[in-house]
Amino acid sequence: MTSPRRQRRFADILRFSSGAPRIARRKRATAPQPGDVVQYNAGGPTSGLIIGPDQNIWFDVGGDIAFFNPSTLAIQSFFATAGLIQELAVGSDSNVWFVVSWNNPGCVGRCTPGGDVQTWPIDGWSSDLVLGDDGNIWFNEVGVNGLRGKAIGSVMPSGTVSQYATTSDTQDPIVGPGGNIWFGESGAFVGTVTSSGAVTEYNALPGTTDLLVTPDGNVWFGSQTNLGFVTPSGALTTIDTGGNGTFGLLLGPGDDTVWFGSQFSSQVGQAALDGTLLGMYNTSGLPMGLCLGGDGNVWFTQLADAIGSVTPAGAVSEYTTFGMGPWSPILGSDGNVWFPDGGDGSILTQRYIGRVTPGGSVSEFLTNGLPNTLLNSPDGGSLIYFGENAPLLGSVAVG
Repeated sequence: MTSPRRQRRFADILRFSSGAPRIARRKRATAPQPGDVVQYNAGGPTSGLIIGPDQNIWFDVGGDIAFFNPSTLAIQSFFATAGLIQELAVGSDSNVWFVVSWNNPGCVGRCTPGGDVQTWPIDGWSSDLVLGDDGNIWFNEVGVNGLRGKAIGSVMPSGTVSQYATTSDTQDPIVGPGGNIWFGESGAFVGTVTSSGAVTEYNALPGTTDLLVTPDGNVWFGSQTNLGFVTPSGALTTIDTGGNGTFGLLLGPGDDTVWFGSQFSSQVGQAALDGTLLGMYNTSGLPMGLCLGGDGNVWFTQLADAIGSVTPAGAVSEYTTFGMGPWSPILGSDGNVWFPDGGDGSILTQRYIGRVTPGGSVSEFLTNGLPNTLLNSPDGGSLIYFGENAPLLGSVAVG
């Protein structure tokens, strides 16, 4: 077993109150109030948060994989690789799996709840993974120096790795109709692969990404230009949205529309499931991430000093913030939308975790670093955990 490299407890907890940090004391506990931020020393920048099979919060810290125990407030981390861990997922074997880039070669790996780490080399670098219906972990591959990679891959719980060649670098694998894996490509293709490794590619749009399965069984994709979808039989439809990119695809209220951000035109758009473009709605910034709010509206973060929402009828509202971060907002258990705020983007600016009510009332709470990956706590969401571009893991009380 790999012994834990670090274990940090109460003395390493930073609590924020009235904007001023202090060391949390092990004294009489008081009930956290909505907006109370607590930060834990993780030893490096944190991201990629998921709820593990043990109900702990798992995340990556550079080349380490780590978990936070909400009961003991302890962080344990285990050396995994000299590369950069990109994404985590719980496998069918109840272990935490991860993929790695920026080492040579890349690798796919797993960590047991007890800290045993194993890795297996792959030809390229990988950034995205998904648990398939076949019980295997599927991952994308990006070619290294144009010589290796360009594949979609899978790894069995036993550690057997398979890689299936594609025309160009792959990204964003998801489970599609019939249990096949669908994926985007950096070239003008969208692809699918069966559990036996048969790859089919469809001529699509350049840089397909952010795939989404809709209730009718179609697979939608964003791209560097416009929007599109493929039916289970392989018929492809493209939708002209102005050619300014479509990202952050989201199934809308009622599950009968697809929403997306068009970053390069500062718009949020929606389309009907039959491919009819229903509208493109102007925003003040570049939309980055979308979520569905408790009010039935679509909320979005953007590169502007505002967070916004769009009603199904297309009415846009924006609410002033200190700044904004490029990460997606999430719906909290309190019915409010929570979001990251990077201030003005400079190194000297303050950073925040923010909350906005359905009525547009914004509150922001100070953090040390820019929050990323927001995650509702496994107890039903009394807390929201977040990674940071500082050596900290954070949480905020929801209420």
